[in-house]
Amino acid sequence: MLTHVVCWKYKAETTEAERREHVERLRSLSELVPGIKSFEVGSDVLGLERSYD
Repeated sequence: MLTHVVCWKYKAETTEAERREHVERLRSLSELVPGIKSFEVGSDVLGLERSYD
């Protein structure tokens, strides 16, 4: 089993609509890639400067 954790920060000009689209597209990956057994996508809930989006 492989586990990948990916974190990123959006540029300031990235809109909320673009962020929502990214989440939707990421969540659809498990339907497109047969080997994905489990997949989670989450957003930063704390909103701290050191946090990732």
